[in-house]
Amino acid sequence: MIRLFVLAAAALFAAGCARYHIGFIGHPQLQTIGVGTIDNHSRNPQAATTLRMKLPAAFMDDGTMQVVPIDEADAVVHLDITNIELTTKGSTKVEDGDDSQQIYRSSIYGVRAFVTWYVVYRRTGERIIPKHNTIGHATFTEEIDLARTRQQAVDVALADAARKIADGIGEAW
Repeated sequence: MIRLFVLAAAALFAAGCARYHIGFIGHPQLQTIGVGTIDNHSRNPQAATTLRMKLPAAFMDDGTMQVVPIDEADAVVHLDITNIELTTKGSTKVEDGDDSQQIYRSSIYGVRAFVTWYVVYRRTGERIIPKHNTIGHATFTEEIDLARTRQQAVDVALADAARKIADGIGEAW
């Protein structure tokens, strides 16, 4: 009885895995990508440089494509940082009083980095992945130097956007 159960379980396992393939999930003709222009329409002057550094790291973590110089790449990704937005996620009560006199101060903030991107085939210039909008997120708390902490959160939000872009390009096929 136990042998029959083991054989049935093995047969079901083999049948379930029969169509599973291990290997590259990206487009077979596109194995390298270059990072093209990055337009920065946000109020953060460092955003384009940060995204240019974070994107190759995201592709390396993803593993579907290798980042190379543009003139050696199969495809080129072009990006536009449209906005970096600071939001309040939470606040603390600073002063007690009646309901009309209560004062709150923000203590938890959020950053959203809005990035539009598309991919072109380098040899022909044909757009092979149409424009996509991606939003990177980060949360931070107030510390002594709010500007420094905010910039670190912007870096994290751009890294999140870069990871989502790498996933989008690697899984577009």
